Amino acid sequence: MLSKANVAVVATALASVMTTAHGWWDNGHMLVGEVASQLMTDEDRRTIETVLDHWEEDFPNTNTIATTAIWPDLVKCNKISVFCPSLSTPSINIMEKWHYVNLPMNVDGTEYKGLKNDDLQLFNYSLGGEAMGILDSSLVTMNTTKSLWAANLILRNFIHVFGDLHQPLHTIGGITDAMPKGDAGGNAWKFRTPCNFANLHALWDSAGGDLVNYWSNDTSAMKPALAKNATELIASISGTEDTFPVPKQYNNGPYDKFIGEVVQGKFFQWVVLDSYAQARETYSELNLKQDDNGLVECPSEEYLSHVKKTCRQRIAIGGQRLAVYLTQFARQLRALGLAMKIAVAAVAACVAAASLPTVQGWWDNAHMLVGKVASELMAKEDVAIIESVLHKWDADFPNTGTIATAAIWPDLVKCNEYSTICRSKQVPSLAVMEKWHFVNLPVSTDGSDWKGKEADVTLFKETLGGEAIDVLEKSMSTMNSTKSAWAANLVLRNFIHVFGDLHQPLHVVGAVSAKTPAGDMGGNFWKFPRSCPAKNLHALWDAAGGAYSQNNWDEETDFGTLLAPNATELVSLLPSLDDSVNYDQYKALPYGKFMDAMVKNNTLKAVVIDSHQNAQYNVYPTLDLTIGADKTVACPDATYFTWASQIAKSRIALAGSRLSVILTQFAQQLRVQGLAQ
Repeated sequence: MLSKANVAVVATALASVMTTAHGWWDNGHMLVGEVASQLMTDEDRRTIETVLDHWEEDFPNTNTIATTAIWPDLVKCNKISVFCPSLSTPSINIMEKWHYVNLPMNVDGTEYKGLKNDDLQLFNYSLGGEAMGILDSSLVTMNTTKSLWAANLILRNFIHVFGDLHQPLHTIGGITDAMPKGDAGGNAWKFRTPCNFANLHALWDSAGGDLVNYWSNDTSAMKPALAKNATELIASISGTEDTFPVPKQYNNGPYDKFIGEVVQGKFFQWVVLDSYAQARETYSELNLKQDDNGLVECPSEEYLSHVKKTCRQRIAIGGQRLAVYLTQFARQLRALGLAMKIAVAAVAACVAAASLPTVQGWWDNAHMLVGKVASELMAKEDVAIIESVLHKWDADFPNTGTIATAAIWPDLVKCNEYSTICRSKQVPSLAVMEKWHFVNLPVSTDGSDWKGKEADVTLFKETLGGEAIDVLEKSMSTMNSTKSAWAANLVLRNFIHVFGDLHQPLHVVGAVSAKTPAGDMGGNFWKFPRSCPAKNLHALWDAAGGAYSQNNWDEETDFGTLLAPNATELVSLLPSLDDSVNYDQYKALPYGKFMDAMVKNNTLKAVVIDSHQNAQYNVYPTLDLTIGADKTVACPDATYFTWASQIAKSRIALAGSRLSVILTQFAQQLRVQGLAQ
């Protein structure tokens, strides 16, 4: 264990390198996993760890329930250090918001809006964080997935995030007059020296300095102590009644009933409220009066003793609860045929339409055309470098190893049943990345400027939802430092797709009207009669006005040949198109300056504003949005469909042209980072 002096050094360094919210430090996370592991049967533990072992080559020593618990923090590391020893420095921050949920809490001890600690209404006022959605979505994924890749991603994040939510400061945003949007889970309260901790969040992450050992590529020396500590923690809660028990009565029942019990019983919410109550109690014992430098008094030894005791209880109960979920997951993995090194799962094709979330972007043909246009405009050697990384996932996702076919991957992984429009035999069933596909900026349906002001980047302050820009900007940072082929693969697949999405006008707006005061979900609200060629406004534009409604992706077709004629046509349009953003001017910049242009100078956001203007002027004004008795609006006429197809073609061409510049930069970075093959 590190000395107290070293704790201070580590805490300070950690705050400077990693993003603010990262949960228990490694020892605490691994203990949650080890407690769960000891409470499971050997068969169930082996089932879980067989799946985890599938990623051992990319992430060594993260293939046990205990060691995989640190994975979501590990992949955020962007430099090698004592607490980030991963040689691949994945540098992935696009999943950062999955680690927490910040419920509002008055630091002065009064109830927020008069709500008690156990009032579920607190979730209506959340200050941020996606943890609840991730856990709920994970349960659904494990109901149908036949993809080892999807199961692996879910297990690693579920184990970690579930542990995070037992750290009290991962569930609150402390509110004061000076911090009306919360204190970032205690990160805002920085301590005066001498103090062994950088801030309040770091104090709790390390369990008051009690748990500061870090994961490494060889944790064999830690295993005996980890096992011993877990056994002691289990003994410490033996016979203690859990205030918010998980549904153990369904341990031997069908998985779907287990899901229903968890969701309807709001068990994840109760876990958070349990931690929330602990947080309220701990704040009341602190002196948070800031000095002229914004620093507060270091907590007393008595407070630290309280933190240590509380954290050990939270870790023990977190592991006990986690064991129940992992037991269910293990049985489901066996039922789905994933309890082997290589999944062998035959799936019968069904003719019913796949049950996809409402937002999915351009349909397959249009997405692949964005990628194909980009490929046609890039140097062959740069295309080869990008595709050498993409091909590394061929075993898990066949026929997604080119820039064109990788473009459909983020929609493909959402498929939860096999159909003519979802032809993945693995039915990954992953919806945890759903919010990455869009950003909904408010727009008026009559063509007028929102609040009387022409749209610009300040409109992002009024966003109605969606994480697309956050994902793209963080992806730029990942490609600046990652030495992990896995991380580069994830970023490339999502960037190619999401960047294309943001050229579809209805992926960047939420139309606000009397009928849709919170936005129209990118046009999904406006449904057309059955006789209409499109089921709703969003679908009309996803199909490019009918121009690209066919050619759904599958695992066998050579799409390079199939897409070539349309891609050539789209490339020929480029000289006639007015590109107000002009990505070509950044093509030859060094990557650092290129990243600044994209992020600091808002060039990525400029794409969204460009699409927003298309939605404002071209999508809505000519539509009749009067809702009839059948709850539909009038189907647009043929002229509108033709107009939509012309605009969509120009958007796809511009998307491919702009994407080619970014992928050329990414290819150069892959060379620099030693990932080019």
